[in-house]
Amino acid sequence: MKAANPQWDLGPHAAISSATLLSALRQASEQNGLVAKKTGDAVSALASASKRVDAVYELPFLAHAALEPINTTLHIRSDSADVWVGTQVPIRARQEVADATGLPPERITVHNHVIGGGFGRRLDSSSIGQAARLAKQVAYPVKLFWSREEDIRQDQFRPFYYDRITAGLNEQGMIKAWHHRTTGSFVLARWAPEGLQNGLDSDAVEGATETPYAIPAQLNEAVQCEPEGLITLWWRGVGPTHNIFVVESMMDELAHASGTDPLAFRRKHLAPSPRGLKVLNEAAKQAGWGRELPKGHGLGIALHYSFQCWAATVLEVRVEADGQIHLVKADTAVDCGPIVFPDAVRARFRGD
Repeated sequence: MKAANPQWDLGPHAAISSATLLSALRQASEQNGLVAKKTGDAVSALASASKRVDAVYELPFLAHAALEPINTTLHIRSDSADVWVGTQVPIRARQEVADATGLPPERITVHNHVIGGGFGRRLDSSSIGQAARLAKQVAYPVKLFWSREEDIRQDQFRPFYYDRITAGLNEQGMIKAWHHRTTGSFVLARWAPEGLQNGLDSDAVEGATETPYAIPAQLNEAVQCEPEGLITLWWRGVGPTHNIFVVESMMDELAHASGTDPLAFRRKHLAPSPRGLKVLNEAAKQAGWGRELPKGHGLGIALHYSFQCWAATVLEVRVEADGQIHLVKADTAVDCGPIVFPDAVRARFRGD
């Protein structure tokens, strides 16, 4: 390679960096977004709040990093093909092979294996098309196996999110108003645009619009900002994996601003969520919230609701003199919600 001294054309995205992507998100976040939820008049309530807290949260791209790197085995013949692969989208996988080989889809058999970790990674089927373009050139079966490095490099990441939240407290230290603007990629716009709701990707705001807490005036917005040169994809847990972190971090900010213990602050706002309060109390009980802690130790608590399940977690951490943080213990309480496949869900799957 050195002897050949190739001159590379780095393409139109050569200047893209973390800094340029973050700058684009920051600028986009200053615009008004699509309204995802509006209750009361959050703008007026914020203007009259006794105390106001502004925060920005940046959540980076995340690779799926499934245990099993991308791999596909194919045997392509002149009149048919067999594909052995673990995929979350077998119909799309078959179409990838059809597009690559010219074979009719009904002549292609996909043997769908158990996936060694998917988490949304195997919603992408482009690697199957890549394998088909190689395999069609020979008469024998071919297996394409990506290295871990290539799997990470070619992944379609969970979006980089930039969240602005402004919240106001009343004189009693209760939340009076809440304005949350989420800025990031709309995966649904590429993957299944027919699922957009008046242009809004509901996954981008899931876990942000419906919080467990009593908030009399709430405004949620979403701004679509697609990263230049990168393709994004869902990451298992979808919207809540980023929005729960943002919401719970802001709850801690507000607890601190009101001079209230984080557990007590959450309890005061959980009147509409008795099940949430129960799991919160149970996690705190198991962790011994309020006990005297060793020097350098601290407790943090968070409450989570998604997919009809409640979970609360308390982490005990130790902070070293150099600032390094080590996990000591985690205590979690879970309410799994309704029984698996209740009648309403079963009817939806039947198409009733």
